[in-house]
Amino acid sequence: MKLDSFYVETYRGLKEVQLENFTDINVFVGKNNSGKTSLLEAMVLSGLFDNAQQMITTLVSRYQKVSIDRVSTMFDINDERKKIGLKHCLYDENTKEHVQIDTDIVSAEKTESTQQEEGIREIRQLVLRLEYNTCCRETKKKQKAVFRIDFWQEGAALTIRSGRRKSSDTLTRVPCQFVAFSRFDGTDYLLNALDEILEQGKRADLVEALQIFDESIQNFEIIGEERDIKIIRDGDNAPLSVYDYGNGMYKAFYIASAALLSENGILLIDEIEAGIHREALEKFVRYLGQLCQKKKIQMFVTTHSLETLDLLLQSCQQADRVNDLTVYNIRNTKEKTTARRYSGQKLKDLRTEIGLDVR
Repeated sequence: MKLDSFYVETYRGLKEVQLENFTDINVFVGKNNSGKTSLLEAMVLSGLFDNAQQMITTLVSRYQKVSIDRVSTMFDINDERKKIGLKHCLYDENTKEHVQIDTDIVSAEKTESTQQEEGIREIRQLVLRLEYNTCCRETKKKQKAVFRIDFWQEGAALTIRSGRRKSSDTLTRVPCQFVAFSRFDGTDYLLNALDEILEQGKRADLVEALQIFDESIQNFEIIGEERDIKIIRDGDNAPLSVYDYGNGMYKAFYIASAALLSENGILLIDEIEAGIHREALEKFVRYLGQLCQKKKIQMFVTTHSLETLDLLLQSCQQADRVNDLTVYNIRNTKEKTTARRYSGQKLKDLRTEIGLDVR
């Protein structure tokens, strides 16, 4: 499945923004607070994810600590209007059909309760009620779901109810991973991803990505009760911690793991260039492009960097994939959010002929 188009009626600062004709590699650029990251969040909230927990990690991705008050600011719980309206069109390459899915968060509310569990434990809840309308040619289907997020001092958990059934995967669409710069300190998230990588037998693929940053890397292991991530290099007497390499290697681990778990689905990366040296970034961008093509992954990224945009264009040119790249300049006003689209070929012409900065 690939995302063909996307519409957001309202979410955070986004207002009535329409994006169309997505390709394999899609880049969102624009000024600070234009809504680039919000677009990635909205894609996850639309129901594309294949893991319900992806929703809660998306909702809290901007904050170091989970807080119901911070999360609830994304939805005006006192407003009688729809809190969020999303429409996305998926294209199934196997059946050659387009599937239209509309998502509305029609209400949101905060509640408080207590639970007996080795004493009194306060739980605060954010409840989101969603409605889905799915259309595929002659087939039409309506579905309602309730998302309940329980907050307590140690963290948060998500429960989905659809009809009379309670399920964690009721709204499965396609594989979808979201890598946000503000979540790069999420060690638990990375460890869970690595567990899944190993379970799926993709260790060699991840090692190949790490060798972009250090050719001597032979393997990696998760060691001890603390589950430390260790890197094994050719010629070393003892393994190194991933933290011995610095933040760049940790982020490479993070992004590459998410990419491998997005096979036949969608990969969302916020600020793809953050913390990665230019020389390594050039190789990493090329690797991601090759991986996405091989694993049939559709990629959506945000960037503030013109250099990164040029690297993405250069990588696509070298692979003869200029038409697989699209750039959207996001602009936000009080009335409306606009997205100006540049095809890969148009971007190439603008950059090579007049050096125009499309950001």
